[in-house]
Formats: sequence, C-alpha cells, structure tokens
Amino acid sequence: MELGSVACSAATSTLTSVYLRPDGNLVELVNWAGLGNSYFWIVHASGIAATLMTQVLPFFEDGVVQTLLGFEAAVYAA
Repeated sequence: MELGSVACSAATSTLTSVYLRPDGNLVELVNWAGLGNSYFWIVHASGIAATLMTQVLPFFEDGVVQTLLGFEAAVYAA
C-alpha cells in the first residue's frame, strides 16, 4: 500500500524523502532503517546505493549513528 511518500508492506517500509546532506546539498532518496540498526539508502539521481548492517540494540544507538554519519560522509566523498 502507498501512503504519501511512505511505501508500506507486511515485511518492510521505505521512506522517500528530500534530505539535506552534511555538505549542504539536497538529495532525494529512498531509505530504510531496521530495529537492529541496519540502514540502506538509494539516491537514483547519482546512482548511489549504500548499506550499513549491524545487530546492535537499542535502535538509533549513538555509536551506530556516529558510524552511519561517518560512513555516509565517506560514500559521498568517494
């Protein structure tokens, strides 16, 4: 089922959003985050797709979030 910019199914949900990157650029992306702090995002315009998989609780644990932000910066710097 489609709910505005959020696509939902019984197994997963993704969010399509406009995101202000740390470098100041706006990007439209599709992203997902799982309970065990696993993340993916896809930016169709630039052909970038990235995944960070962990099994750490609680969700949005600070160390994982800092790792994610550093990973994202490295992806866009490459």
